[in-house]
Amino acid sequence: MKKVILLVTFILLLMGCQATDNKDSINKTTIQESSLKNFIDEHADLEIVYTLVADINGDYKPESFLVSGKSDPKLWYINNDGKGSVIIEADGCSYLSTELVDRGKEKHIAFMGFYEPSNTNLWVIRMEEGMPKIVFEFMADWEIRVAKNRFDMIWKDYNSNPEEGGYDLVVDKYFWDEKQSKYIKE
Repeated sequence: MKKVILLVTFILLLMGCQATDNKDSINKTTIQESSLKNFIDEHADLEIVYTLVADINGDYKPESFLVSGKSDPKLWYINNDGKGSVIIEADGCSYLSTELVDRGKEKHIAFMGFYEPSNTNLWVIRMEEGMPKIVFEFMADWEIRVAKNRFDMIWKDYNSNPEEGGYDLVVDKYFWDEKQSKYIKE
């Protein structure tokens, strides 16, 4: 009987610890959402096209990002005080998408813009020492696809014989190498 009581007590203690961790995580997320809202309120002139509040680096503290502008888009990092800094200025392009991609122990942000006539630019951000850093950039003259564990870069390989002309589409695959902290071509 004592073993059962000890086991039940232990389980209840663990549940209480988990509830405290969840409440702390919810409070941190609320603070980040509030900081993001304050930044947006202070910069009402910005055309906001995307916002993100998520734990990027796995430290149980959410980070805030936003994208402003459909043309000449900018990716911003918003700190806990509601102060923003531009990470990427994609002048001359149209906003395409922003995706949160899972890379094992951490998440990365894939920010893409489109340049006429058929070029897609990808910038990949990760958190390093509490600050966002661009860890990969690539321009494909056809398309970029976000896959489960990689990026697929599709580009035109032009025929070297000018009489034949034309091109073939080629796919390069880039995987995240956690040991080297960079994307490696397959």
